[in-house]
Amino acid sequence: MTVLWNTLLFLYLLLLAPKLFLQRLRGRKHPALFQRLAFSLPPLPSFPGPLLWVHAVSVGEAKAADPLYKALKIRFPTATFLITTTTATGLEEAKRSLPGAGAYLYHPLDFSWTVRRWVRHFRPQHLFLIEGDLWPNLLHTLHHSGCQNHLVSAKLSPRSHSRLSRIPRLAKYLFAPLHHICAQNETYAARLALFSPHITITGNLKLDQTPSSTLAPLPSFSTPPITLASTHAPEEELLLDALAPLDIPLILAPRHPERIPQILALLQRKNISYVLWRERHTYTNQSILLIDQLGQLAPCYRLSRLAILGGSFLPHIGGHNIFEPCLYGTPVFFGPHMEAQAELVHHILTHGAGRQLTLPELRSAVHADLTPYKAATATLVHTLGGATKRTLSAIFDKNCS
Repeated sequence: MTVLWNTLLFLYLLLLAPKLFLQRLRGRKHPALFQRLAFSLPPLPSFPGPLLWVHAVSVGEAKAADPLYKALKIRFPTATFLITTTTATGLEEAKRSLPGAGAYLYHPLDFSWTVRRWVRHFRPQHLFLIEGDLWPNLLHTLHHSGCQNHLVSAKLSPRSHSRLSRIPRLAKYLFAPLHHICAQNETYAARLALFSPHITITGNLKLDQTPSSTLAPLPSFSTPPITLASTHAPEEELLLDALAPLDIPLILAPRHPERIPQILALLQRKNISYVLWRERHTYTNQSILLIDQLGQLAPCYRLSRLAILGGSFLPHIGGHNIFEPCLYGTPVFFGPHMEAQAELVHHILTHGAGRQLTLPELRSAVHADLTPYKAATATLVHTLGGATKRTLSAIFDKNCS
């Protein structure tokens, strides 16, 4: 199985090489190849406690890891932490959301010789995978080294479940080295149960997030703005067209800041004035405030009357974290394509803290009275949570029901 996987991974990288080369020519960020191949691994500070490895694929998972990371630091005060991500934006977010770790690196490529070097170098005692991202060589190598592998806040989409069901032998091989799977809810647990018996329902770590206590200052708005957050191409244009003409100030925060030149071209083409976040001291109320840096959504949510979450008006993304605006008392609207966030959709709609709608419905909806939605956010935040405590109990105390 290992030889087959190494071969498939090598062929995949060969097919991917031209794309990576073009991205480099265009100046796009992508994970450091030498580090991912274990040729340049940094030393870690020496502490008497265990080494705990937390892996978060990208921005959303890094934010979701925050409550678990804080709890682990309390439970293991002498531990060293290794944080890995797969994307450049995820690594930047991890440095903000998960401060004080011994190292922040890109996840290793899953060749057997690469992961063996990683494991010998770092010698982790526990691996915590946030929501997903299973790699067979890494998991089996860690398992054989004595490391305990934990999949936490786990979920499995219908599409992934269908694919894995077609290859049951490989799927069971993939899940076999996991010591614990802490599932978000009963639906995900039932899907995961086909591949592993070690499952406990502990909840969604995203629901344990707390509001940031350090917020950057924002300019003065004539009226509370609307934040368009985590947008993907071409959602910016779709949302601006759906909301136009609009006399409410807008904050626009694309999911990937490297797309800022593309968005600037769009705003110029539409003759829409804008001010970049880094130049926000020059803001006037006739402009869009364009967020060109990661990690600035919290102050925007706190100030806004409404958040509209992107990644939900296109059919191929599946939505983003619609719970986060509610932490700041801000109602949230989102589109019809939220397949990857079904549980959050259920909580938001059940508590009345937001609304799922289509683009044509947006313009009238944003002018409606948002007071009931805003009041519901407080109830939502107050009643949900506890996933972190249940996760740690399932893993370390073995008494989580």
